[in-house]
Amino acid sequence: MAWGAEGAEPTGEYDPTSLDSAPLGDVAADVAAVLVETRATAIVSYGPRGGYGHPDHIRAHDAARRAAEVYGIPYYAIIDHDHDAASHAAADIELDITAVLDRKRAALAAYRSQLTLDGDEIEFPGGQRRPVDTVERYVLERSADDEPVPFSEQHPAARFFAAILGGVIGVVLGALLTVYNGYTATIGGQPVWLGVILGSIVLAALFTGFRLAFGTRIVPGFAAVGAVVIIGILSLPSTAGSVLVTQSGPGLLWEIAPPVIAFLVLVWPQFPRRGPGKVKK
Repeated sequence: MAWGAEGAEPTGEYDPTSLDSAPLGDVAADVAAVLVETRATAIVSYGPRGGYGHPDHIRAHDAARRAAEVYGIPYYAIIDHDHDAASHAAADIELDITAVLDRKRAALAAYRSQLTLDGDEIEFPGGQRRPVDTVERYVLERSADDEPVPFSEQHPAARFFAAILGGVIGVVLGALLTVYNGYTATIGGQPVWLGVILGSIVLAALFTGFRLAFGTRIVPGFAAVGAVVIIGILSLPSTAGSVLVTQSGPGLLWEIAPPVIAFLVLVWPQFPRRGPGKVKK
């Protein structure tokens, strides 16, 4: 690496003893061993550019990031001092370290081969200078697979298919459970309406699962409409006069429970997904 007009630049020479020359998998394995030994819950290291662009720093980022992904722990990248205000505003964590500034200065001074500490400034081998930051910012690096695409941002065809599929599942499950809605078992000498109780639990699980999985009311809404409509249809007397849903206790409860369950599932507020929040101090 050499310093150029645009900062760190490759020299075209290759040092076989450098960290950059080591296989990425080997470096990541070494980082992973430290994670296991220390029982780390997060990694803090360089961003993709490796700070100022040093190849070894970039390799450190790539290896630590891979280890973090393998073990499923968050990876926080340091936002470099030279980043613009927009990058600073995007920080997930912002810390004022004035109280421990002496410790930071002592740590910087220990890297004499990398930089020189001159008063309140850092001087790099290329002559670049920057102040010793008293506020440090970190951003949580997220891969494309970290967060699912919100339902509202998916392709219209995918949303249409999911809604229709939810409705079909609601119809099929509602019909199947209606067949057994009147099943009653004697437990401890008392009749227990197992059919309607278990059926209500299954529908509640279906509506809630769709609500949580898709993060929208549309799919569980279609499932609820399908289930409630088919239950209503099957509650009507057939042409032969037979009925699946009788006007008894279990039957009346089965007509009431599904729409009530659907209403409760659909009206609860949409809570944001929990995740690393921004910390401002």
